[in-house]
Amino acid sequence: MDVTLLGTGAPAGLPRPDCPCAACAAAQGDDARAATALLVDGALLLDLTPGAAFAAAR
Repeated sequence: MDVTLLGTGAPAGLPRPDCPCAACAAAQGDDARAATALLVDGALLLDLTPGAAFAAAR
């Protein structure tokens, strides 16, 4: 099994809107990070963001 971690910078991704911290200020353009997800064997994408969990719970 091959697992690739995607967007491991922060649970919500970086930069976060309206966040004044240095990490978000530095994560602009090409340095922006996506929310956390897993790619399994290049075929199965597991979206681990809160939005997917809340949608599943509904």
